[in-house]
Amino acid sequence: AKGVYVMATANTKNMQLISFLNVDKLYNYEKEDFTKDTDEYDFVFDAVGKSRFSLTKHLLKERGVYYSSEIGPGAENLYLTLKGKFFGKKKVAFPIPNNIPDTIATMKSMLESGQYKPIIEKSYPLDQINEAYAFVSKGLKTGNVILKLHG
Repeated sequence: AKGVYVMATANTKNMQLISFLNVDKLYNYEKEDFTKDTDEYDFVFDAVGKSRFSLTKHLLKERGVYYSSEIGPGAENLYLTLKGKFFGKKKVAFPIPNNIPDTIATMKSMLESGQYKPIIEKSYPLDQINEAYAFVSKGLKTGNVILKLHG
């Protein structure tokens, strides 16, 4: 949607689904090691917390940023975020929206225009929140898991 070059990873089962999202380069992480890629990127975004800055740092351009949805083993991403503010040109950061109303408006607009197509794997009624959490905790989900507030 923003005209950037995107490299993504997926397992064998989800290769076709992810290619539907029009990524530029796609790695099957069950057969290929994306960290051996020779391109450099402005951002590496680990959306599921299965990688590490130390394994992907070489993929970043000089002022590149590694974003992770997790704090990392031993909470290393917390330490690396602080360290990066003072040392080194490559940084670690958490993708926390700093302007939630603008983020919601942008997501709404992108959904309505078709620029963003969420992948929803499962939905649960609110009274099955424990089951939803257990499913997500397995680390095997492909898309989003949503909770229904009403029937």
